[in-house]
Amino acid sequence: MVTSILFLIQDNSSRKAPRYIVIAFFLLGLFLLTSKIALLLFVLFIFYVLITRIEKNSYQKIVLAIGILVSTFIFWFFGSQYMSGSMFSVDSVLDKKRIERWEVSYQIFKQEPLLGVGFERIEQIRKEKYSLGGYDLAKENDLNAHNQFFEYLSVNGAVGGFVYVISLGFLFLMSSYTKDHLFSFIFFVFILANLTESMMVRIQGIAYFAIFASLSMASSSIRMGGSNKINLKTVV
Repeated sequence: MVTSILFLIQDNSSRKAPRYIVIAFFLLGLFLLTSKIALLLFVLFIFYVLITRIEKNSYQKIVLAIGILVSTFIFWFFGSQYMSGSMFSVDSVLDKKRIERWEVSYQIFKQEPLLGVGFERIEQIRKEKYSLGGYDLAKENDLNAHNQFFEYLSVNGAVGGFVYVISLGFLFLMSSYTKDHLFSFIFFVFILANLTESMMVRIQGIAYFAIFASLSMASSSIRMGGSNKINLKTVV
């Protein structure tokens, strides 16, 4: 949803009215999902737009700033206790149970630091660690690390973790080098989201990464080949 919002914001080829309606719809969805990281990254993107376009579209900057302030005010003072706590509490991201799962993943990584324990053994070993630590809720629900970097370290060891980090770093730096701001922010979003979710243990996460990594490399290849006016829509 955040990726779609970012694309719609920078897409000047579509009509404005339908674009703004869809953006508003997606934003409402993010609030209803209490997706903290997604909303945080969207706000960061808004500030990035404001900074990079400081001399243009002053009325848009005012509208965006007012919109962010009003939305925050409404949720802070009129939202339910659950939603306010989920949206504005640091503990909702770095809660004790999440930290415990990270510690378990690190312990598994130390067992086989080079190549990891592998996909075949990870669930059994993780449950054993949960039992030893008394983390019954995590064991009963078969919860993973909720951190993709810890996930790769425990399953694939330092080799797998290194390859994944280098891959993400390469894509981010390549899109930054070619001044492809949309893809730069998409990978920045993806990297930060990996800190709180194991995104690549789901088919949707793998498909998302594969599609946008391919589109980014295609876009960068075209840009480095001499065209500076390519965008995501053109590549698709």
